[in-house]
Amino acid sequence: MKTPRKVSTIPLKQLWRETEWIEATRDRFLPPEETEKIIQNETVPIAVASIMAPMHWPSRADRFNDWISIKPLLLDGTQDEWVTDKHQFYVASLWHSDSGDYLLFEHHH
Repeated sequence: MKTPRKVSTIPLKQLWRETEWIEATRDRFLPPEETEKIIQNETVPIAVASIMAPMHWPSRADRFNDWISIKPLLLDGTQDEWVTDKHQFYVASLWHSDSGDYLLFEHHH
């Protein structure tokens, strides 16, 4: 199966990087406080998924700049309903694989 070049649906069912699938599963959605703790751990790669855009994997140098733009739009992913008056928002989730964890931000717009 070919790797998608752009995100076509959210929530994601699988992660990928460029042309390779990542064997990882979503563990759970996260509240903002836990997300902020994980973002400080630079060993956990982050990805940003947005409809009709390629999967974005910020470098370690760029992760905090991305976080600054995501943080004001981040909802508590542990809530039963994601309600906001904003036209767009992000939800964070933690994914597990044999090689480690991943932090995913899904951009809803």
